[in-house]
Formats: sequence, C-alpha cells, structure tokens
Amino acid sequence: MSEAEFTKGEWIVLDGAFVYALNDDGVNQFDLTIQGHGDKGASDNELQANAHLIAAAPELYDFIEDLSQNSEDVTQREEAKRLLAKARGEV
Repeated sequence: MSEAEFTKGEWIVLDGAFVYALNDDGVNQFDLTIQGHGDKGASDNELQANAHLIAAAPELYDFIEDLSQNSEDVTQREEAKRLLAKARGEV
C-alpha cells in the first residue's frame, strides 16, 4: 500500500459548489469549483452534494483506513484496502 498524498488541511464548502482546503493557519491553500458537464449538466443540488462529498473525503479516507487495519472482519478489511487503493488511483 502506497502512502496517500492528498492536499492537506480541512476541506470546507462555501457558496454551494466551491470547495476550499485550509492550511493549519486557516488560510486557503487550494480551491476547487465543482461544475456540471455534458448536455444535461448537473443540478445545483447535485453540484452541492458533490462538493460536500469532496469536503468529507479526507475524513472518510481516514475512517476506511482505520477499518482496513482494525476491523475484526477479514472481508471488511480487504474491501477497505481495495477502496483505499481506488482512492489513491492504484486500481
């Protein structure tokens, strides 16, 4: 398993579909605008849901990483490892 190299800091959602990563001083170090694409595009609700999912991703990753190491269920540990590899772009 490789070490994850993601943008550090707390991710927050502001103004609907704008996601920001804050550094330790609370200063914006990275921002991302979630946009729809294609003929149909995405609704404002979908864009906001995507932004919140991205903002929650670091905590979700940490939770799944904990499961991959500490779950008593072997199947759950293996699935957690697979999901972590997918998040790192390894599969």
